[in-house]
Amino acid sequence: MKAREVVKQRRTDAALSDWRELQSGEFVNIVRNAKVIARGRVEEVSGSGGVLWIGDEESETQTFLKSDGVFVRRH
Repeated sequence: MKAREVVKQRRTDAALSDWRELQSGEFVNIVRNAKVIARGRVEEVSGSGGVLWIGDEESETQTFLKSDGVFVRRH
């Protein structure tokens, strides 16, 4: 793998520090303690960037709080 590809891969795998960067419809993974605990499409992000709502066709909308120590990674 070329160096540029490795750097690009790291950027995509990195946890987002500002959840306000997310757009509705983006597919994300929610991570806690280095394990993916949920997956889904972004439905909404609070104005402060501290609350995230995700959903998918198979389950109800889930709410995640940044203060609970979860991380968001784009899929």
